[in-house]
Amino acid sequence: MPDVNALLDRLATDPEFQARWEVDPDSVLGEFDLTESQRAALASGDVDSLIDEGLAERHVQQMRVSW
Repeated sequence: MPDVNALLDRLATDPEFQARWEVDPDSVLGEFDLTESQRAALASGDVDSLIDEGLAERHVQQMRVSW
């Protein structure tokens, strides 16, 4: 299953996926192999925790600015 980086890659590039995320993020999260701490960090916007959980450098600035 895809991880948190795959989720963020897809959110950045797929408008239909973004729309699904906005309507039902829990359903979208179910498609990805995320740890409970990754889910919590995404929900709270905790970038530092996501970095500890394997967030790719390419997403760090994007998360800090827009999440």
